[in-house]
Amino acid sequence: FFMSCAITTKVNSPMRLENGSPHRFSEKNIFINKLAIGTAAFGMAYGITNSSGAVSMREAERILIRAYEKGVQKLDTASAYGNAEKILGQIGVENFHVTTKIPGPSRRDPTLRQWDPSKMLSQSLKDLKIEQCHTALLHDPSVVDSPVASKIATQMLRLKEEGLARQA
Repeated sequence: FFMSCAITTKVNSPMRLENGSPHRFSEKNIFINKLAIGTAAFGMAYGITNSSGAVSMREAERILIRAYEKGVQKLDTASAYGNAEKILGQIGVENFHVTTKIPGPSRRDPTLRQWDPSKMLSQSLKDLKIEQCHTALLHDPSVVDSPVASKIATQMLRLKEEGLARQA
């Protein structure tokens, strides 16, 4: 199930991490710190060719360990991915930059009275067993065309102000 992938690039100077230190794969010219592991298959049968269902917890853990060993530090998940966030929380993701997605507001709730992104993200963080995610996104991009798009953006930015996400 796990596919390894090496992206090579020619660089004149060693690659550096955000903190300025050399990337541990810089001597091999592997630019892997931009990749993320998608976790939809950790929590549900995902993929058009998937005939075996969700990945087992043991396999998910093996994938994450292997990815981390190879320098992949980013995970992409969502509350809509079945129990993927709970599985990730059981495995432990505190050493990863986690991006999670929350559902946008219902079209039947134009006033946003029932939509509470803080509550939804807090539940995701509880399931993931982390206090803050790196990035919180809306799962449905069509909300940008909504008449209340600016209100939605304000509430998403509040996630950062509340310390639930570094970026929103």
